[in-house]
Amino acid sequence: DYKFNKSLYAGGEATGRDLEVPLIGEEVSQNELMNRAYFFWTPSRFISLGASYIFDKFYSEKEITGSPRMVRTQSIPIPVTYYHPTGFFSGIRPTYVNQDVELSGTQYAEDFWSVDLRLGYRLPKRFGIVSLVIKNLFDEQFLFQDRNFQTNEPVAPMYEPERTVFVNFTVSI
Repeated sequence: DYKFNKSLYAGGEATGRDLEVPLIGEEVSQNELMNRAYFFWTPSRFISLGASYIFDKFYSEKEITGSPRMVRTQSIPIPVTYYHPTGFFSGIRPTYVNQDVELSGTQYAEDFWSVDLRLGYRLPKRFGIVSLVIKNLFDEQFLFQDRNFQTNEPVAPMYEPERTVFVNFTVSI
């Protein structure tokens, strides 16, 4: 992470791991990479702008039933957020996504834009936040392989293949 001045930040991270996953009578080699570079700028007290590049790759030497053998995802989120002194805020985050997947001997690629919108209010004395979130605002249809195949617990997908609206309520004590 690097702070150029009080309103301009940039940074990056790189993570990776090689795994030997036990499978009935054998072990399967898998590797994962996640690299990210980001840039954030607050040109005024009320506006923040950002851009990130995210490269995420999963590869398994052997396909395990129901799981892809390879997933390579590149994404570029570009968030813009406005904060009003009264506590109201709004933000839009267009994200370009490019993904290649190999599953059951079939390969496919997907390119799409997903735009998320958030409108909210920060409660007085920072007791919490109430927000309305619309993911995939323009209801773009696409195939996206999320990370649920890597865990036993459901994980919310990063990109929704249809418009999704929900309300968040966060309390800080």
